[in-house]
Amino acid sequence: MEDSGSVDWGEVCQRFPIVNERIYLNAAAVGAMPQVAVDAVHAHTRSVALRADGAFQTWLNLKESCRVNLGALLGVPPRSLGFCSHTSHGMGLLALALEEAADLGGAKKHIVHAADEFPASTVPWQHRGYELAAAEAQEGIYAPEAFAACSRKDTLAWVVSHAQFGTGARIDLEAFCKAAAAQEVLLIVNATQSVGTGPIDAGRLGVDALVATGHKWLCSGFGNGVLYVKPSLWERLRAPLAGWASCVDAAKLDFSKPSPLRKDVAVIESGSHQFAELAALEKTSEMLLELGLDNVRARLVELGDMLLDGLEAKGYAISTPSAQAHHSSAVTFLHPQPALLVEELGKQKIDVVARAGGVRVSPHIYNDLEAIDAFLDAF
Repeated sequence: MEDSGSVDWGEVCQRFPIVNERIYLNAAAVGAMPQVAVDAVHAHTRSVALRADGAFQTWLNLKESCRVNLGALLGVPPRSLGFCSHTSHGMGLLALALEEAADLGGAKKHIVHAADEFPASTVPWQHRGYELAAAEAQEGIYAPEAFAACSRKDTLAWVVSHAQFGTGARIDLEAFCKAAAAQEVLLIVNATQSVGTGPIDAGRLGVDALVATGHKWLCSGFGNGVLYVKPSLWERLRAPLAGWASCVDAAKLDFSKPSPLRKDVAVIESGSHQFAELAALEKTSEMLLELGLDNVRARLVELGDMLLDGLEAKGYAISTPSAQAHHSSAVTFLHPQPALLVEELGKQKIDVVARAGGVRVSPHIYNDLEAIDAFLDAF
């Protein structure tokens, strides 16, 4: 793992107002927003107040800037990305698009998923009438072999989170891509708990589709969902919905004659987006890219290792895998009274959460080593 010492992490922490209020260790729920993003949201709101429609093209440019940044964060071509509201929205659109393809979801109605997946990865498929099978983890780690064992001739896809919400356990994404291709099933990844925590490289690895949202590790607030579909797969699909903004040259607002729909995934952007949240996303994605995704990954692993060592020294059983390849900074440990401990820590202005039968601690780049020490000393 690369040394994260090339970055002044103390200075990075001071970019986030929350560090002056409390020790916030719950990024896996909602990431704290940096001041630069707060200012961007205020600036957008002010532009609505003082310029209104006069700033509309600027807002459209903002969306394209975010698309480029997210392409870099995910390692995919920007034109293969479409914005949506949240992970469930993106997963639902994907399920609908695949269902309408006669040779894909129209013929294959079986999905394999991780047993403890967040419902955003499963409910959209259940709603469309797919049969679901749950693959089990071994020692907290999901392996492609477990997914293959649950697969059938009519299996359409494996749906799995890059990092699990309950424990932070990460899959070997490259191994999953290779195994899914060998099984001739699609690999659909929920990257909500990994985008913003380091490189993903979904394009090179061969991920077929990916959904994520910006209010956790991207620290950009709610309403910034994104859907990626591999270009060769998208060519086989019909847009699951369309609106005025789905049209070619929609920004010209000339609807005197019929306009064809866009051919890329951005066709799902059927109307005006929540531009205030995009203003935040532009700044937070820029910040993460400037820090360097390898540096961010190394820093989060450093924080996660410190948590693992400290909790083990205190005698707690850990649900999160200890191998660096399978964890980031989110760590879940078992406790006889998780809710009570969370409440007691909250009184000390230390924020964690009860998850997966234990207590989940998920520091981000706005936390320093002293914050981890303070947490470990608080109980």
